[in-house]
Amino acid sequence: MRVLVTGSRGLVGSQVVSDLTSLDYEVVEYDLAQGQDILDPDSLFHSAKECDAIIHAAALLGLPEQSDTDIMAVNLQGTWNVLSVAKKLSIPRVVFLSSVDALGVFKGERSPDYLPLDDSHPCYAATPYAISKYLAEVMCRQFSASTDVSVVCFRPPGVWTEETYSWIQLERAKHAQFEWHPFWSTAHLLMFAIYRRPAFAH
Repeated sequence: MRVLVTGSRGLVGSQVVSDLTSLDYEVVEYDLAQGQDILDPDSLFHSAKECDAIIHAAALLGLPEQSDTDIMAVNLQGTWNVLSVAKKLSIPRVVFLSSVDALGVFKGERSPDYLPLDDSHPCYAATPYAISKYLAEVMCRQFSASTDVSVVCFRPPGVWTEETYSWIQLERAKHAQFEWHPFWSTAHLLMFAIYRRPAFAH
């Protein structure tokens, strides 16, 4: 099986590539670091030829040097380009890596309505990055419902290694309120979100 991975050199994408390779999938990497831009539909189309699926991880993360306009352009127009290419090439499955930020209860933005977090929890996206991810989810849902392209959407809170787990356990042992102070944090989301079902799948 041949899989195109956008954002293949990023934090999430590189792990996806590693996992797919270890399972003997043929991976086609696509990343801005290689001069490949998801805002270039022709380049994307060429790279996706003969692929059986696309895993879309490319995005701007909302870093201080990234403008709101660029975040929206890359995360929304880029996702649209991926979906459009899948339709044009009759690629049956797209996996979209959204973000737990779409919920709007990350890094102290607000308290969750309830725990554990589940698929029914309302979204309170407020930052440009979070809003772009939430809107991209809506786009994927509508696209999947109106085409033959099946889209699965995940909201990963991050990528953790064995060292990360060890660090979290050490911090918990030192400070019982670690996951709540100074804000509702990644470590607590890890407990409830990392292995939950996709946000949606069609």
